[in-house]
Amino acid sequence: PTASAARRIVAALVRDGGDGEVAVADGPVLREVRLGDALAADGLTVHDARGPDGRDRVRAARVAVTGADFLVAGSGTVVVLEADGAARACATVPETLVCVAGLDRTVPTWEDMEVLLQLLPRAAGGDRLSARVSAWSGVVPGDGPREVHVVLVDNGRTRILGDEAGREALRCIGCGACSAVCPVYERVGERPYDPRGTGPSGPIGAVWTPLARGVDRAQTASLPFASTLCGACAEVCPVKIDIPGLLVRLRGEVVDARRHRPVPAPEAAVMRGLAWTMADARRFEAAVGGATRW
Repeated sequence: PTASAARRIVAALVRDGGDGEVAVADGPVLREVRLGDALAADGLTVHDARGPDGRDRVRAARVAVTGADFLVAGSGTVVVLEADGAARACATVPETLVCVAGLDRTVPTWEDMEVLLQLLPRAAGGDRLSARVSAWSGVVPGDGPREVHVVLVDNGRTRILGDEAGREALRCIGCGACSAVCPVYERVGERPYDPRGTGPSGPIGAVWTPLARGVDRAQTASLPFASTLCGACAEVCPVKIDIPGLLVRLRGEVVDARRHRPVPAPEAAVMRGLAWTMADARRFEAAVGGATRW
């Protein structure tokens, strides 16, 4: 579903499974759909499972919500890699567990999952393995939740999949390696990529958001230009996404989309003046000389 549909589905599951309180182990996909704010606005009491008293909140909650790093299609397994164990606690104590995951996080088999379990922590921080790896495949009688629901989020992913050139962006595993080496990200941080904090940041965010939302808005149209095209992101990407190549292509789409728009009068006047100056060698030399003296 879309982000709004995912919020409605999760809110309905929380109401059906509990007493209006829910423990949430926050993660990228939950921030993407702004789930916490939506549940609170819907009159539900949201407890942060990663907060200082998160474990007590989880033990008291009848419903918990987590994100998912990967989904193994062959076995129907949800896989979460984390450092603090909040998602594992959510999958252990509450009676109802709701897992939210992006469509792009689905892998075919455990053989594929084995590669990613080694690849993600190494790319993210140089670790051989994540501190905690949790996997659950539905309800187990007498152990864990009585109900397990998985909500698959589209939110522009099928649009990216339909783009033959851009679909490689869906290979992103969220390691953040591209952001760690990006000189633009180093100076501006993550907020300029998406002020609401709902999308990926860094070089992959400059590709993902325009692909998912289009380049016809000012916010998304500016993102492909937030790069020096140095190529460092492509060199460190563990899944070999050609981020600079995608950025160049998206820049072309932005330019093409603006061709039919009238050029602002001040800009048009400046360009006419430059064209007139550069059309004659003497005028150009005089302009350069004047600028040098100034």
